[in-house]
Amino acid sequence: MVERDGWYYLFYSGLGCCDGAQGAYQVFAGRSRSPMGPFLDREGVDLNALHPGGTLVLSTNGNRWVSIGHSANFTDASGQTWMINNGLDRTTPEWGGRPTMMDRLDWIDGWPTVREGHWQSDEVVPAPKLPQVGSTGDTASPQGFVKDGSGTWTRRTEKQAGGYYASQSQSPNPLFLLTQDAVAADIRAEADVRLVGAAAPGREGRAGLTLAYRDRNNHVTAWLDAAARALVVETTRNGRVTAREHADLYAGFDFASWKRISAEVRDGEATVSVSDADLGNPLGTVTLDVPDGLPARAGVASTRGAGEVDNLSVAKLYTPHTDAKPAPKPGELLADHSDEFASATLDDAWSWYQNPDGRLENGSYVWPTQNADFRGVPTMASAMLRDAPQGDYIVETKLHLPTTAGPNNSAQAGLIAFADPEHLLRLSPVRTGNSRQVLL
Repeated sequence: MVERDGWYYLFYSGLGCCDGAQGAYQVFAGRSRSPMGPFLDREGVDLNALHPGGTLVLSTNGNRWVSIGHSANFTDASGQTWMINNGLDRTTPEWGGRPTMMDRLDWIDGWPTVREGHWQSDEVVPAPKLPQVGSTGDTASPQGFVKDGSGTWTRRTEKQAGGYYASQSQSPNPLFLLTQDAVAADIRAEADVRLVGAAAPGREGRAGLTLAYRDRNNHVTAWLDAAARALVVETTRNGRVTAREHADLYAGFDFASWKRISAEVRDGEATVSVSDADLGNPLGTVTLDVPDGLPARAGVASTRGAGEVDNLSVAKLYTPHTDAKPAPKPGELLADHSDEFASATLDDAWSWYQNPDGRLENGSYVWPTQNADFRGVPTMASAMLRDAPQGDYIVETKLHLPTTAGPNNSAQAGLIAFADPEHLLRLSPVRTGNSRQVLL
């Protein structure tokens, strides 16, 4: 589950995880205003319904990759989200493993989709972005960053974090650690931050992320403020705090443990969040305008020696992909390849694989569910087929699949592209498992 723009998105993988080269195992999503649900898809269907909802995020697209579910998301240094998932090469299913796949995750009209709806790639694509300037605490001083203010930043080590930098200053004025050079106007900056040491009331120190900086008297800094129990973002102009926004943090928030502060600045507007691990579940978020005239130097800051920082990163902000792959548009109806089942007898263009089954009834073809499958378990299923047209085409049908229990509790019906049982593509809702749900 991830939070984005006030929505909580629940990702899940669908059917076919254990079907090998025959499985699709798509990734779906639903969203809710509450992390407790209910989660609905783009059409407003509940994910817990008998016929559950689910908006496609990633699916098979005709290349060699199938069984592509079991996903997780991460964000690169530029702010671009990526999806990692398993996949199976259907051309070499005997390999026996499911390699890890990775592709860009886009957000279009409030919904996630991989590569603008083109889904899994099968060619070389641009890799996740690394920081323009970054430090993981591995050097005596952070490369590409300089201090500004009274005091020093000292490298320390511990088992959990490895190397990190601790501020050494008792001044109430900020000690900064900033990019040596200006970076792009639209940036993403992030750092792991924690507060250390106890102080008398009124003398507590703060630490945080500086997302815009001209000099000590003109900057925008997001503070972890233990006294206020909040994420506090302050705009300082000519030595005075001219704007302050905050997000209250929950009662059990541990300021002494590592927290990730991240900030994205786009077109003069900044969004700042604090989380445990930057996995799309912020504990507090603040949005504010960044004043004109503040060069985009960025870094971290601390007062009264309270701050320790690690994994500091500044990068040019990503460019979002906002145009979805166009949906196919049906052309003129191909009458010689279509059937409304309105006649008394079945059209001669139909043929059967295996034994004929079903009947014409009231303008529909009614077909009892067979205790069979195209894997031949327990017996080989039948298929009603007709020749496909030449060139590009769309196949569609109206389907009514009763939810009464079928053989092995897995009744299914739908469309099929068929050469033989070893070479077919099937699109069919199926009733599955103890949930008694019908999934596509």
